[in-house]
Amino acid sequence: MSDSMTKDDVLSALGEISQHFENCAEATYGGSHERFHRWMNAADWAAAYLNDPAPTVGGWISVKDRLPETGRLALVYGSMGAMTIARYIATNEWLVPGIFSTVTHWMPLPEPPEEVSG
Repeated sequence: MSDSMTKDDVLSALGEISQHFENCAEATYGGSHERFHRWMNAADWAAAYLNDPAPTVGGWISVKDRLPETGRLALVYGSMGAMTIARYIATNEWLVPGIFSTVTHWMPLPEPPEEVSG
């Protein structure tokens, strides 16, 4: 196994896998075998996800498209137009300071600086 692959390498390999499954399904099963089509769709979906993990508007990710990992802090945007930092705690539940409207969008916080100079 190779030590590392670039995103372009992975996308190229997924395209090859998808084409291989399509050819195998056509040759072996007349294009109708469900397992080959499921694998082919998985390869296509993975490639699409790598190209655009979640639809975003100006960096914002809709909670309908994807949620952060449990326990993760994020910048959130609410249905009333306010922004704050909140912690995602469970299935579509956020720990938000104070009174806040429903979270509709979020974005990851940047990584902290490696070295803080004082």
